[in-house]
Amino acid sequence: MFNSGGKQALYPVLQHYTGFKISSIFLDGEYLSFVTFLGERGILNEDPSGDWNIKIEDKIVYRIEKDIFNVLVNPDKRNTLEDYIEILNRLCRKPNVSHRSKILLSNIIKFLEEFILNSDFVPQKKIRIGSFEIFNIHGRKIINSLN
Repeated sequence: MFNSGGKQALYPVLQHYTGFKISSIFLDGEYLSFVTFLGERGILNEDPSGDWNIKIEDKIVYRIEKDIFNVLVNPDKRNTLEDYIEILNRLCRKPNVSHRSKILLSNIIKFLEEFILNSDFVPQKKIRIGSFEIFNIHGRKIINSLN
């Protein structure tokens, strides 16, 4: 389940939820284990509901909702960047998503929107970011201000 990309995605996710810099992540039997910068050992395991518990020193410090975990660590490779932002926005609006998860999602959305606006990225689909509409005309990125 955890390919190298998923494992790399776990570093900032675990850091966000634990509040500690993560120095390593590794498989330890049936658990995914990690070590914080302070040397504390932790594990990440899936509970029966599909949510992921983060334990440090045998104490659950946080629970990541399964939808959040899946979209951040194992995203569907077929989604375009525009689709991915829409999925993140939809998750952010769900009432059962924790405040900490909403903060993480909001920060990722903001980063991706800035990337779309300020880079050479040409969207495949029309996307609206704030008061801007970005779309593709003959392979060129067009930014239209909707003021």
